[in-house]
Amino acid sequence: MRLVDHYLYPIWNSMCNRCQNPRNPAYRYYGGRGITVCDRWLGRENGSGKGSVNFITDMEPTWYPGASIDRVDNDGPYSPENCRWATWVEQGRNKRSNHRLDHEGETLCISETAERAGIHPSLLSWRLRRGWTPPDLFLPANSVVIETELGPMTMREAVEYYEVHRETIRKRLDRGKTWRDGLLDPVTR
Repeated sequence: MRLVDHYLYPIWNSMCNRCQNPRNPAYRYYGGRGITVCDRWLGRENGSGKGSVNFITDMEPTWYPGASIDRVDNDGPYSPENCRWATWVEQGRNKRSNHRLDHEGETLCISETAERAGIHPSLLSWRLRRGWTPPDLFLPANSVVIETELGPMTMREAVEYYEVHRETIRKRLDRGKTWRDGLLDPVTR
């Protein structure tokens, strides 16, 4: 089999191209921001010129179907010490544009934090925009307690008692209204 026919060769070629070729559409996200490929994978180590062979030798043992190359440190180089194989979900969670939170001693992206806390990612994002902080930030949706003139109620109890839809309350809060106003304002049509 020719080297260019090896299933990892296109991955190596694409990695090198996006880091070294300014005409590559992805260059600005990789080489353009300083992401490099290590000398070993470029074939510069000992002047071997066998970068693709080195890449395949280093990475093939841990490869699995459906995996793509991922850098552990998103600002670090493509190198044996900084690369792993990952699914698209894992890749998405390692993007530098992700908002990260500390949860139970780990720093995780919003979707992973929400998954571990047992709440929906959009609810977690909404709470962050509203300025919520731990531990309330991670409360299950049906256990959030709000103050009403009748005393503390869960959001679900308040929605049922005041007959105001949860989304109506959320929209009112997004416009800067208080919990009381969000519950007691008459619904306008």
